[in-house]
Amino acid sequence: LPIPIHLHPSRENVLVAGWGKTVVKGPASSTLQDVELRIVEPQVCSLFPAFDHNLQLCVGHPQSTKSAFKGDSGDPLLCAGGGPGHCLLSTVQCKAPAVFTWISHYRPWINEVLNEN
Repeated sequence: LPIPIHLHPSRENVLVAGWGKTVVKGPASSTLQDVELRIVEPQVCSLFPAFDHNLQLCVGHPQSTKSAFKGDSGDPLLCAGGGPGHCLLSTVQCKAPAVFTWISHYRPWINEVLNEN
């Protein structure tokens, strides 16, 4: 999966989908949920000590607290416009904003582990 280089903060809409919780003390969703968010400036996620803008993408919504939530870790973030695999990431943080990791960075390691098994 190539790392997209033409993603623009605050202009690129992305879709997060998952079965995570929809309320703090509730169960995981029994139906697939999705929310449209935007790529935001990396500085917004600088409050997360381990955030690395070279390996991760900061995603949120400027007028909403909607985001990935508990139970959504590992769920995909999908970007339009670049064809399949243009923007495929996995969430590692479930707060607003959310942090997603570029899976393509780890693809050699993933392939190595898969080939060993």
